[in-house]
Amino acid sequence: MRISLVRLLFVVALLVASQPFYAQTEQTKTTKSTEKTDADGKTTERKPVSAAMGALEQALGKAARINVRGTVYDNAELKVLPGAQIKLMRQDSILVAATLANDNGQYLLRGIASGTYRLNVSMMGFKSQNFHITLPKRSGNFKVQDVLLKENTELLKDVDVVGQLPEMTIVDDT
Repeated sequence: MRISLVRLLFVVALLVASQPFYAQTEQTKTTKSTEKTDADGKTTERKPVSAAMGALEQALGKAARINVRGTVYDNAELKVLPGAQIKLMRQDSILVAATLANDNGQYLLRGIASGTYRLNVSMMGFKSQNFHITLPKRSGNFKVQDVLLKENTELLKDVDVVGQLPEMTIVDDT
């Protein structure tokens, strides 16, 4: 029976999740209570780590997760635009994350993997804008340049709404 490495690591992580896990690193001699000295005179420090995370990170390497943040403004008045829609898409237009700007015009997209994306910012009555951003291969925060949305000044044709009230009949109930 063949088991993929990822499945095997997942099973191992589940089995040891309730057990303490210690990552060991070699260091020069110091006097900490969590260290052991081997026959060569090197000391090994034991650092407690979450069992599942420790096993998976050591086997697969830690993937970078980035928080993408920014602010949306009205270009004409330089006022924040609460409620603006922010969409982060891969290069093939698949949606990765979306949110709305808060009352201060700020947005936050959490836990995005490193890579190249297209950021779309839009709001009713304003022209949408697209940006290409490349997120680094290290975890942390990524501040996108301030977005200034221009008012959409296209005029639409006049619309006349025509209607007729229905006749009313008053019935006397006595």
